Amino acid sequence: MMGLLSKAESLRKEIQQLRALQENAQYVERFETRLENLSPVQKLQNLVLIYQTLKAKGVGISFDTNFATAIQIQLRKIKKRYQADPGMILATNKTLGNNFWTPLQQLPKKLQAALEKDWNSYVTSILPQFDTEILSVLAQIPDLQQQVVDIQRYYQEAEALSKQLPVDDSAFQHLDALVSLLTTKWKNLKGGGIPADILHFLKECAGSGANIEAMTPEILAWLKERGLLHSFKIVVG
Repeated sequence: MMGLLSKAESLRKEIQQLRALQENAQYVERFETRLENLSPVQKLQNLVLIYQTLKAKGVGISFDTNFATAIQIQLRKIKKRYQADPGMILATNKTLGNNFWTPLQQLPKKLQAALEKDWNSYVTSILPQFDTEILSVLAQIPDLQQQVVDIQRYYQEAEALSKQLPVDDSAFQHLDALVSLLTTKWKNLKGGGIPADILHFLKECAGSGANIEAMTPEILAWLKERGLLHSFKIVVG
């Protein structure tokens, strides 16, 4: 009998130890869940720096700050409750999940999407605008080829810059330099063997577009002679 009691007691203790281990494992899992829930905070740190950089440079920000404000309000409430009861941070709470944890997860994605859109729009707004198809045509003209290739390269560099969020002023300095280069290169675009009126027409086509009345017989003949007429199209209105 004593042997039975001894074994039963030993089994009871083992079960108690197992239960304690299970409870500890459950808390560890909850802690890991909360750490994962809070991971967006690290991403937000970089995004906030970018937000401040863009705003300081006068870039319009389209992000809905009310979304972030609502999360901040919930965070204040959680902090107050946590000070009174630290265990609450581990409890499963559907309302808290909907009002805080889920929006917190969404915040970096929403902010990054807005910043990428705003930065891209800003870059586009200050870059000289060219018709890339017409530029490709101009690159076929020997007297203009190297100049146009340079313009295309600077433009591609600016487009690549527009796809990378600026973390400091250096991106703006780089962009300003590219805008200056593009403006100067385009203004000074010339070809020794191209008459001034034809060059003006070509530049108008590649820029904001040329008026159909500007297509003189001399220009028409020049384009036909070089097999370039098919590269231009007339847009009405």
